[in-house]
Amino acid sequence: MNLRQAGFTLIEVLVALTIVAVSLGAGLRAIGAMTDRTLEGELRLVALWSADNRLQEQFLTSPFPNVGISESDCPQGRWALRCVQEVSATPNGSIRKIVVEVWRLNGDKKDRMVARLMAFGSSVPRQ
Repeated sequence: MNLRQAGFTLIEVLVALTIVAVSLGAGLRAIGAMTDRTLEGELRLVALWSADNRLQEQFLTSPFPNVGISESDCPQGRWALRCVQEVSATPNGSIRKIVVEVWRLNGDKKDRMVARLMAFGSSVPRQ
Protein backbone atom coordinates (compact mmCIF):
# COMPACT_ATOMS: atom_id res chain seq x y z
CA MET A 1 0.00 0.00 0.00
CA ASN A 2 1.49 3.31 -1.10
CA LEU A 3 -0.12 6.21 0.73
CA ARG A 4 1.25 9.65 0.11
CA GLN A 5 0.06 12.54 2.25
CA ALA A 6 -0.65 15.93 0.72
CA GLY A 7 0.93 19.05 2.25
CA PHE A 8 4.23 20.77 2.83
CA THR A 9 7.30 19.47 4.54
CA LEU A 10 8.87 21.29 7.46
CA ILE A 11 11.82 22.40 5.30
CA GLU A 12 9.50 23.97 2.73
CA VAL A 13 7.62 25.87 5.43
CA LEU A 14 10.88 27.15 6.97
CA VAL A 15 12.18 28.31 3.59
CA ALA A 16 8.92 30.14 2.90
CA LEU A 17 9.00 31.81 6.32
CA THR A 18 12.61 32.89 5.76
CA ILE A 19 11.71 34.48 2.42
CA VAL A 20 8.76 36.32 3.99
CA ALA A 21 10.91 37.54 6.92
CA VAL A 22 13.64 38.87 4.61
CA SER A 23 11.05 40.63 2.44
CA LEU A 24 9.36 42.24 5.45
CA GLY A 25 12.72 43.35 6.83
CA ALA A 26 13.65 45.02 3.57
CA GLY A 27 10.25 46.71 3.41
CA LEU A 28 10.54 48.07 6.95
CA ARG A 29 14.03 49.37 6.22
CA ALA A 30 12.74 51.20 3.14
CA ILE A 31 9.86 52.73 5.13
CA GLY A 32 12.32 53.90 7.81
CA ALA A 33 14.54 55.55 5.19
CA MET A 34 11.53 57.32 3.64
CA THR A 35 10.48 58.59 7.07
CA ASP A 36 13.97 60.00 7.70
CA ARG A 37 13.97 61.77 4.33
CA THR A 38 10.51 63.19 5.00
CA LEU A 39 11.61 64.62 8.36
CA GLU A 40 14.76 66.07 6.79
CA GLY A 41 12.66 67.70 4.07
CA GLU A 42 10.32 69.18 6.66
CA LEU A 43 13.28 70.55 8.63
CA ARG A 44 14.77 72.20 5.53
CA LEU A 45 11.40 73.69 4.57
CA VAL A 46 10.77 75.29 7.96
CA ALA A 47 14.40 76.47 8.11
CA LEU A 48 13.95 78.25 4.76
CA TRP A 49 10.75 79.81 6.11
CA SER A 50 12.68 81.08 9.12
CA ALA A 51 15.43 82.53 6.93
CA ASP A 52 12.89 84.21 4.66
CA ASN A 53 11.06 85.61 7.69
CA ARG A 54 14.31 87.16 8.96
CA LEU A 55 15.06 88.73 5.58
CA GLN A 56 11.55 90.13 5.21
CA GLU A 57 11.68 91.48 8.76
CA GLN A 58 15.01 93.15 7.93
CA PHE A 59 13.64 94.76 4.77
CA LEU A 60 10.54 96.01 6.59
CA THR A 61 12.50 97.60 9.44
CA SER A 62 15.58 98.84 7.57
CA PRO A 63 16.49 97.92 3.99
CA PHE A 64 20.02 99.25 4.59
CA PRO A 65 21.19 97.52 7.80
CA ASN A 66 24.40 98.13 9.72
CA VAL A 67 27.35 95.83 9.01
CA GLY A 68 27.71 93.03 11.55
CA ILE A 69 26.53 89.63 12.76
CA SER A 70 23.47 88.96 14.90
CA GLU A 71 21.94 85.74 16.22
CA SER A 72 18.48 84.96 17.50
CA ASP A 73 16.35 81.91 18.09
CA CYS A 74 13.81 81.27 15.35
CA PRO A 75 11.90 78.10 16.31
CA GLN A 76 9.36 76.64 13.91
CA GLY A 77 6.89 74.10 15.27
CA ARG A 78 8.78 71.25 16.90
CA TRP A 79 12.15 72.34 15.50
CA ALA A 80 14.57 74.33 17.66
CA LEU A 81 16.41 76.64 15.25
CA ARG A 82 18.81 79.58 15.49
CA CYS A 83 19.09 82.26 12.81
CA VAL A 84 22.48 83.89 12.23
CA GLN A 85 22.31 87.06 10.15
CA GLU A 86 25.50 88.51 8.67
CA VAL A 87 25.44 91.90 6.99
CA SER A 88 28.51 92.89 4.98
CA ALA A 89 29.49 95.81 2.81
CA THR A 90 29.87 95.49 -0.96
CA PRO A 91 32.09 97.41 -3.41
CA ASN A 92 29.05 99.56 -4.16
CA GLY A 93 28.61 101.68 -1.03
CA SER A 94 24.83 101.88 -1.40
CA ILE A 95 24.31 98.10 -1.32
CA ARG A 96 24.64 95.68 1.59
CA LYS A 97 24.82 91.88 1.37
CA ILE A 98 22.64 90.05 3.88
CA VAL A 99 23.15 86.33 4.55
CA VAL A 100 20.87 84.41 6.91
CA GLU A 101 21.96 80.95 8.04
CA VAL A 102 19.58 78.72 9.96
CA TRP A 103 21.13 76.21 12.34
CA ARG A 104 19.47 73.28 14.06
CA LEU A 105 19.95 73.44 17.81
CA ASN A 106 21.04 70.53 19.97
CA GLY A 107 20.26 71.82 23.43
CA ASP A 108 21.69 75.35 23.41
CA LYS A 109 24.47 74.62 20.91
CA LYS A 110 24.31 74.92 17.13
CA ASP A 111 24.32 71.40 15.68
CA ARG A 112 24.37 71.87 11.89
CA MET A 113 23.34 74.41 9.29
CA VAL A 114 20.17 73.41 7.46
CA ALA A 115 19.44 76.49 5.33
CA ARG A 116 21.19 79.57 3.98
CA LEU A 117 19.56 82.49 2.21
CA MET A 118 21.22 85.58 0.73
CA ALA A 119 19.79 88.92 -0.35
CA PHE A 120 20.92 92.49 -0.99
CA GLY A 121 19.63 95.67 0.61
CA SER A 122 20.00 99.14 -0.86
CA SER A 123 20.07 102.64 0.54
CA VAL A 124 18.50 103.89 -2.69
CA PRO A 125 14.74 104.40 -2.14
CA ARG A 126 12.35 102.42 -4.34
CA GLN A 127 10.07 104.32 -6.61
